[in-house]
Amino acid sequence: MAFFLLIMFCISSNFCSYAQPEDGYKIFLLKETKGIFYLEPVSINEGVKKSFKQSDIITFIIPVGVGKSGDIVQATEKNNIINIYGAGGEMEVSIVDESGNQRFLPKVKYSDLQSYFIRVNVISGNGRKKAFYIKNYNEYGDADGPVFDLFGGRIPMAEGDYSVTTEVSKPKEIKYIAGTANLEIRENLLFVKGKTNAQTDGYFIIDFGAGRTVFSKEYIPAGSSITGITSVQYSADGIKTSEGELGAAGGSVPGLLGNTVVEKFSFGNLVLNNLPVTVVETLPAIAGKKVSGIIGMDILQMAKTVSIEYSRGKGGKIVFEQDMITAADHYKIPFFFINNQIFIDGQINDRPVAFLFDTGARYSFVSNGLGLRTIAPGGPVVRGLDGNSIPSDVAEVNNFLLGQTEFKFKDFYSADLPVINNLGLKDTGALLGGNFFREFNVVNVNFTDKVIIIEE
Repeated sequence: MAFFLLIMFCISSNFCSYAQPEDGYKIFLLKETKGIFYLEPVSINEGVKKSFKQSDIITFIIPVGVGKSGDIVQATEKNNIINIYGAGGEMEVSIVDESGNQRFLPKVKYSDLQSYFIRVNVISGNGRKKAFYIKNYNEYGDADGPVFDLFGGRIPMAEGDYSVTTEVSKPKEIKYIAGTANLEIRENLLFVKGKTNAQTDGYFIIDFGAGRTVFSKEYIPAGSSITGITSVQYSADGIKTSEGELGAAGGSVPGLLGNTVVEKFSFGNLVLNNLPVTVVETLPAIAGKKVSGIIGMDILQMAKTVSIEYSRGKGGKIVFEQDMITAADHYKIPFFFINNQIFIDGQINDRPVAFLFDTGARYSFVSNGLGLRTIAPGGPVVRGLDGNSIPSDVAEVNNFLLGQTEFKFKDFYSADLPVINNLGLKDTGALLGGNFFREFNVVNVNFTDKVIIIEE
C-alpha cells in the first residue's frame, strides 16, 4: 500500500538496554520470527549506509516527530530495499522499490530520537498483536495494555501484511499544581466553573477521556492567534498534508479551528498561565449547560494525584494534590496510558476487556464487537462533542472486573462506539463512564504510581 511510516525495534521479552556506539548511531528494526514479534537494535557508524531487504524485516522505527503515525506494510513490498544512513547527527532513510525507484523520507535529528518515548503497536494480517516501548532511543521492552491501531481496522490486510502504529511523546518538565474546585454533577458528568482573563464564568467538563483541553472560540480572549492543525502522510505518491481532526465519542468534532495559548485560565483556586488549548467553533449544550470547554488530560496530569469527591453522586470537589491519603476501605486498580488516555485491564462475562476511563461519558458502554447478549432494546441515546447520536441496547452482564477486583455494577450498554473502533479495539474495548463512578464517594487517580483508588 501507499503508506510508509517510520519506526525501530529489538528482541525483548521484558526489558533491554543498548549502549550508543561511539561516534555512531543505533536504529531499531521490527521483526517477526516464527510468529513472534521483536525489536532488534542495529548499530550504524558515522557516514556509513546500511541496507535491509523488506523481506527480512517488518519495518524500522525512526519517528519524524511527536504524535501518532500509522504504516501499512504489505507483503507485495517484500522486494523493497531500505537504506538507512547516519551522518552529522541526522538519520536519513530511502526506500528503493523493485523497479529501482527511490524515495527519501524526511531527515530526523538523532538527538530528537534520544528525547522521545515511543510506543510501537504491531498487528499482523492474521491477527497477531504486540506492543513495545522505546525510551530515549536506548531502553526498550514489552509494553502493557491493548494494541492500538491508527487505522481502526478499516484497511483489509492479507497474510504477510502488517499494520504498525507508533505513538511518540516527549517528556516535559512538569510544574505540578495544587488546588481545589467545586464540582457539580449533572447527568453523571462533572462540571466546574472556570474563566479566562476578561471573561465571565463558564462551565467546563472534567473529562479523563479527552487527551487535550478544548475551548469554544467564543470563550477565548478576542484577538487570540489560532494556529491550524495538520496531519502529514508520507507515501510513494509523495507528501500529502491534510487538516487535523479532533475525535469524540461519535466521530470527529466539527468546526476544529486549531490551537492557541490562553494567557490565564482559572477554576476554583487553581490558576494556569500561558495554557495551550485546542479551539473549536462552538460546543453544544450538554446536560442542560452551555459548555465553554473540556478540561482534558493535559491539565489533569499537572497534578501527581487528582481526587474526585463524588459523595455518592451528589457532587463535591476535585482536588489537585501532591500526595494522597486514602480511606481504609478502598479498591486499588492499576492503569496504563495509551494515546494519552487511561486504560484499565478488566473482564466482562469472563472476556478480557480494555476499559477507557472516561468521565466525559454519561454511561458505561461495551463495544458491539464484544458480542455480548443484549437483554433489552432502547438504552440511552447520548451525544458527545461531535453532536452525533449513539443508540444503545442494555447488555447482559454476569460479572465485571477491573484488574483483579470484581464489582457488583452491571449497568452497561452495548453500542457501536467510534471512539473505541478508531483505536482498533472494536472486539475488546469498552467505556467506563459516569454512571459507574458516581456509585462511590471518592475516586483518586494517582499518576505517579499509575493506579486508580476507589473509595466506598
